[in-house]
Amino acid sequence: MSKVIPNYALYGDEEGPGWQNSLFLEMIPQRARPYQFGIRPHTHGSLIQILLLTRGSVEAVVDQAKVKVDAPCLLVVPARTVHGWKFTDDVDGPIVTAAQRPLESLADLLMPALLQTLQTPSILRLSSLQVIHSRLANEAQRDLVYTANSIRQLADRLGFEDEAYFSRFFRKQTGLTPRQFRALAMTDVTAVE
Repeated sequence: MSKVIPNYALYGDEEGPGWQNSLFLEMIPQRARPYQFGIRPHTHGSLIQILLLTRGSVEAVVDQAKVKVDAPCLLVVPARTVHGWKFTDDVDGPIVTAAQRPLESLADLLMPALLQTLQTPSILRLSSLQVIHSRLANEAQRDLVYTANSIRQLADRLGFEDEAYFSRFFRKQTGLTPRQFRALAMTDVTAVE
């Protein structure tokens, strides 16, 4: 057993200055396969890792906790958090590794509620239905801001049979009706212009 917890940029790669190589995107098998899907406990001095398991599972060690997690799920590992993985060989999904401080600054500016999530190791378990609902809500939000389509047209485009059902779905996902969201978003967009 090592007397020092290894510190890497990416597992197996020595860490450089925090400003260098501030964003990496790769698939989990690409990083894990050379290590027989076992990544020993280590840290990243200035980098946060966000893993989205879309298939397979992982036995995760995060600080002192050990947990088995099945896909789909999102794992958030802030900088300086000891973590290790033992993935199943059928695992898939992307890993985003990014400089923590710039990401925190961006979150603080654009979405302050996200800041706590970026600073705390967490496992967000998502059902397939939650993933689909989140994607639909995201698509609806984008269309509400950047198109002039009516709510009815938007509901139809996203596969909802009627506007009322879409509006209830949207409110459950976002806390606002589509009209409220559009009005608020347009106020924000106008303020920027």
